[in-house]
Amino acid sequence: MTSRSIGRIVGGVLITGGLLVGLLGCTRLQELLIGPGERGPVVTLEAVPISVSAGEPVTFYVSARVREGRRKIEIFFLTFGDGEEYKSERMAVQSIDRWKIVHVYTLPDGVNMMTFEAQLHVYDDAHNRGHDSVWITVGRGHP
Repeated sequence: MTSRSIGRIVGGVLITGGLLVGLLGCTRLQELLIGPGERGPVVTLEAVPISVSAGEPVTFYVSARVREGRRKIEIFFLTFGDGEEYKSERMAVQSIDRWKIVHVYTLPDGVNMMTFEAQLHVYDDAHNRGHDSVWITVGRGHP
């Protein structure tokens, strides 16, 4: 093997190695290979009570905080699982502490019990999303 051939091999290895190191440092490639990083807001959805009679109120509490200090929470959506939703006004805050939302579930005629998944989606100003959910059981009389 000539020194010229060895030089090409070494040069190729160095270029390939440099490309791999550069690409592995790339956030987008990391997301493609191992999934998205945790960048969205840290979110908690609470509900009291989680088992109610149809027509009784359920109180939801929304809490969230940004992961990165320079980010701001921009908006959140709470879907109740029954086709209804709550959408917040636009905001620019670093945290939300137990934002209270009250919702009343009903049941279709002939249905004695249903379970609904309430889902919370919180977005920051970079469109990163945090989410949480809770299940609510609704019955006729006491579930």
